Amino acid sequence: MGLDIHGYTLEQIQALLALQEETVSKELEKLGNLLSLENVIQVLERQKKVSSRNLSAFLLGMTEETFSGLLINLTDPILLLLYQSIHEEPLLHQLTVFGHSAEKSLSELSVKTERCLIEISTLNDTASGIEPLYQNISSLENEMANLTTALQNALKLAWQSDRQQLVALLSPIKEAAERLRLQSLGKKKNDLTQATGLHLKIEERLGAIYDRLLMDSDPSIEALAVLGIVYLEDFQALGLAEPDRKNTLQDVQHILNTLGLRTVADVKANRIYSRGALQDYVKHAYKFMRL
Repeated sequence: MGLDIHGYTLEQIQALLALQEETVSKELEKLGNLLSLENVIQVLERQKKVSSRNLSAFLLGMTEETFSGLLINLTDPILLLLYQSIHEEPLLHQLTVFGHSAEKSLSELSVKTERCLIEISTLNDTASGIEPLYQNISSLENEMANLTTALQNALKLAWQSDRQQLVALLSPIKEAAERLRLQSLGKKKNDLTQATGLHLKIEERLGAIYDRLLMDSDPSIEALAVLGIVYLEDFQALGLAEPDRKNTLQDVQHILNTLGLRTVADVKANRIYSRGALQDYVKHAYKFMRL
């Protein structure tokens, strides 16, 4: 029988989409509006045969949010299905509405990116606020990834239509999104490339804070203090202190030495500018030691 979706089974909805009758269009339009994104994907992923008229009605009923989500999660089977309605106004209308929405979303992402730059420049000498800042950047990256994916898929559909105005609407937005993603948001340093964008700005700002307060030769535990990691429970949570025993700062420093973080210079060399980055480093170091 499949799922029970608003009184319909999955198979019943698929049967309606396959019917070569216009009498079910209003019914499908209503279903398109009621179904969740997950339900819509389930229906279309398994659809083998479809009436382009009924598929158009189904698409027309979808909310702007559902259609955008569909573009983000578009698979090849669904893409091929949508091609069958690419000359119908409902799909073209949804793509047009998405284009204008994407333009607004991109503008909002640009403003959020500028705010992050301001937050980076105003980080104080204890680097308080760095974790929320990293979380904001991660959220921005996820939003940008979804927007870019949706734009790419929208353009795949638009290029198959006979509406060049739609391509002209979507293409510049996609190009602007790519520029914002690559140049402004940037990416973290990895084994092959240096950090760019916001990640580079954070490295430069926090590196400057380390340099202003500490010497490269200072013990690494002093760099952790700049990040607000100073209490025993902090060290234990990060695996830098033995549980169920009385630890001293010397014990913590000894563990840091063992993990390759003897001095402030070592912390900087490994791009450790946040509690999260330190946690990742410690996990990786312990894993490497066990090999």
